[in-house]
Amino acid sequence: MLKIYLKPEVSSNFRKVVNDYIDFSPNQKYSTKEKDGENAWNSLCSIMDRIDDLVYYLNQKELNNGQWRRCAFDFFEFIEQAGVLIDCVEEAFKIYNASFKQHHVIFKTKK
Repeated sequence: MLKIYLKPEVSSNFRKVVNDYIDFSPNQKYSTKEKDGENAWNSLCSIMDRIDDLVYYLNQKELNNGQWRRCAFDFFEFIEQAGVLIDCVEEAFKIYNASFKQHHVIFKTKK
């Protein structure tokens, strides 16, 4: 059986920092792939909730637990949700107009 452990304290600390600096204007806007002028505060709150849910889910997920003899669907689901977690972190970086160059090294693709 395989499991991952993500520290829930990291996401709760992120939420605490965001809430401690509430001067981030609820009227702040940012651009997404879908549209310009997205409400940054609403998106940030959604991202924090989603990160909390994903950390809990991924920490509970067991791969190769013996339930299936030959099944990769658990692994695919795990990878999909891990990808959503990475998307959430990238979106938070975009809201704060920050950059983190190393985040692309995780899933490097051939060109």
